[in-house]
Amino acid sequence: RRAELSSELSLSKKVADDLSATHKEKEAEFAAERRQLRRERDEEVAALRSERDAELAALRGERDAEVLTLRGERDAAIAGREEAMAELDTASRALTDASLVAARA
Repeated sequence: RRAELSSELSLSKKVADDLSATHKEKEAEFAAERRQLRRERDEEVAALRSERDAELAALRGERDAEVLTLRGERDAAIAGREEAMAELDTASRALTDASLVAARA
């Protein structure tokens, strides 16, 4: 009976060892799978970020070009107004001078 119990105990230990080894293998497989999934997710996130950054850069470029155009238009309008003011000032002086000449005559 003792030999039979010893044999059963030995068999139970072997089964427990096999289950433990299988469990460790499965844990290692799951860990590798999790790492692979993380890598794939990180690559996808990096691709999405890169795409977003490219879109933002394009939008910034469009905005900057529009700002430069608007600044140019504004500066041209200011220059035109200043030129018109200078012409008006010249005409006003000429009219004043003509009035003074006419008054003296």
